[in-house]
Formats: sequence, C-alpha cells, structure tokens
Amino acid sequence: MTASTTDGRLLTISDLSVEFLTGGGWRPVVEDVGFSVDRGEIVGPDESLGNRIRRAKGEKLPYVLVVGDDDVANSTVGVNARGNEVERDVPVDDFVTRILAEVADHR
Repeated sequence: MTASTTDGRLLTISDLSVEFLTGGGWRPVVEDVGFSVDRGEIVGPDESLGNRIRRAKGEKLPYVLVVGDDDVANSTVGVNARGNEVERDVPVDDFVTRILAEVADHR
C-alpha cells in the first residue's frame, strides 16, 4: 500500500510522539502501512488536537490516527476511521493487519 496525503494522517499529542514516529520507533510500522514521514502525513502538536482532527475529517481522510505519549509507551494508537466510532488503545500490530487486509480486499 502506498498512502497519499489523502489516505490518512498521523496526529501527535506531544513532541515525544513526533520524535518517536519520525526517529526510529514506529517508523518501520508507519512506512509498512504506507505513510511517508517525509510528506507531512505526521502532524505535530502545533495547534489543538480538536482542530487538527476537524481539518482532517473535513478533508474526508479515511483514517486519522492519534498518537500520544501513552500510545508510544504501549504501542497503541487512537483510530478515527471515517464513518465509524473512535477507537482508543488499538494495538499497532492490529491496526497494521487491518489496513493490509483492507488493501488486499480492494485489489
């Protein structure tokens, strides 16, 4: 899967989660799913989380992932899938498996 900026966005809560996502940590997982850490798909905590989520939903992105310090510590993610309820504390491996299955189903 190769995500474009219209496929999803990773929203971070703090500078710690930005560092973790871009500097190692989840980078292989993030890139396996298809997000580019160099294309602006990871959005830092420069404005309120609510505003960033609203903007992403307004762009009709299929997935908006929220990563906070607890997520970094527990290898989880908050999943805001378009048209579905918000899911919190989703294990990253479970989310990756779900996305890869969705991609396979659409081929």
